[in-house]
Amino acid sequence: MRDLRINWIGKISPTKRGGLEKNHTPNNHNDIIERKSIQTVWIMILKTILLFLCTVHLTYTLPQKDQQDTSLTLYEALLKKLEISQTVYQPTPPLRNHLDPLSGRTPRVVCPKAPKEEPLMTHCSVSYQRAIRLAWIGSTQSNSDQGDIYYWEGKEIFQLSSSNKNSALTISNKLMAWHGFDGSDLEIFLWDGSQIKQLTNNTYEDNTPQVWDNMVVWHGFRNRESEVFMWSGSEIIQLTNNIHPDGNPHIYKNRIVWTGEDGHDFEIYLWNGKTVAQITNDSSNNFHPRLSETSVVWECYDGHDEEICQLREGNLKKITNNDYADIWPIVSQDCIVWRGQINKDLSGWELFFWNGSTVTQLTNNTLQEGAPAISGEHVVWHVSDGNDNEIFQWQGKKINQLTTNETEDINPQVAGDCIVWQGYDGNDYEIFLWNGQTIIQITDNDFDDIAPVIAQL
Repeated sequence: MRDLRINWIGKISPTKRGGLEKNHTPNNHNDIIERKSIQTVWIMILKTILLFLCTVHLTYTLPQKDQQDTSLTLYEALLKKLEISQTVYQPTPPLRNHLDPLSGRTPRVVCPKAPKEEPLMTHCSVSYQRAIRLAWIGSTQSNSDQGDIYYWEGKEIFQLSSSNKNSALTISNKLMAWHGFDGSDLEIFLWDGSQIKQLTNNTYEDNTPQVWDNMVVWHGFRNRESEVFMWSGSEIIQLTNNIHPDGNPHIYKNRIVWTGEDGHDFEIYLWNGKTVAQITNDSSNNFHPRLSETSVVWECYDGHDEEICQLREGNLKKITNNDYADIWPIVSQDCIVWRGQINKDLSGWELFFWNGSTVTQLTNNTLQEGAPAISGEHVVWHVSDGNDNEIFQWQGKKINQLTTNETEDINPQVAGDCIVWQGYDGNDYEIFLWNGQTIIQITDNDFDDIAPVIAQL
């Protein structure tokens, strides 16, 4: 009984079971050379096919930034792809190209505790598929708003600074700005996504920055009066220079708004990218201006109490007109949220919402609502439930309570469907995220994590 076997030169030849045919023994020198040549050819063909398949796979699955990194070999890119898809909670090394200007030390990576049931999400709900960035102050000082800057994008936590003397953190897209103490006064710092830049270095206080794209605005106490300054991306521009105080600036795209005294009372000023214009001119105080894509809103005094005013498309409109104080408006697109003191005691503060045409009273209780935050029609705030503060949200239809526990949850911020806040875990404050479906605890350490901010990337 004989069977058929394929010999090394690709022909089918009859062989006896259990042995090689006589003319194909290993002692035949020419046959061995021929076999090795054919092996080499097949190996080269297989390598070419494998290389082609890997290239196609990486082209359609690697992030665009990795495709554009020409310093990666195909083998390195393949390893990078495998690392991305498999080691979800493996921290990457800290970036070595940037230093904390105050301490001179490099940042470090702190890996968060992985959730037990589901991976951390960098996107918020199915309806709002945009990546987010969280940032906050980590403070080892008791009852202090100063600390170091941390941020998170879905996998690991990065510590940017090491001086423990930073506060007033603000965020826009991938940029963050804050003021930090340099040993003599407060200066302005900017994280541009790759390194920390110290924007100011002078002998007076620079504080309360606001950031948008590559621009930063703040007020500095120069010559005993506060003036408004802007970082354009390449240089510092002083927007005001007078003998009266100017402050509380806010930026949206290439426009900046602030409050300034005109010698009689406080008015609202707007820089449109080229020139400064005074947009109010009356005999009453105007405070706390904020900008959006379509309008400027602020707190205006009518001779009796504070009301909410808006400038939209060149038209000045008074949103409220009542007999109680309406303060601290915040705007997002055409929507505005603020606090109104219906009753004259501390329990009389309620939240109100303007959707572009009508005012809706969101709350009506005897509790103390905290300062709200807004993103489109999504409003969040904290309020005491009689025992401690909890987080609430409103998305155009009804109020939902996100937290129900026995400890403090405060300072919520919102971007799209995502909400971030600081919550007490029994030992210290930690950072928590609502991703539109569930609550995720971002930090778990032995110091306070406070004043969180959030942005969509």
